[in-house]
Amino acid sequence: MAGKVLCVGSAPFVEVLEMLGFEGLVLRGGDEELAALLRSLPSEVEVVVLEESMAGAFGPSSRRVVSSRAVPFVLLPGGMGRDG
Repeated sequence: MAGKVLCVGSAPFVEVLEMLGFEGLVLRGGDEELAALLRSLPSEVEVVVLEESMAGAFGPSSRRVVSSRAVPFVLLPGGMGRDG
């Protein structure tokens, strides 16, 4: 995953990102699992947290997280959407 941007979010967000050609990861679990994941990533991997509810697990001062913002709406296949 060297030089990749890992986009972190729940399934609807990640599915859209993968359709666009980005690396994505569906996260399920508590803060401890998310923190362990972040520690296990190579240092050259940038992390983009797509949902505020998940951002806290990575810590606001983490230098590894390059973006932390809510994505309020994503258009899904079939015209379905998700409000955040």
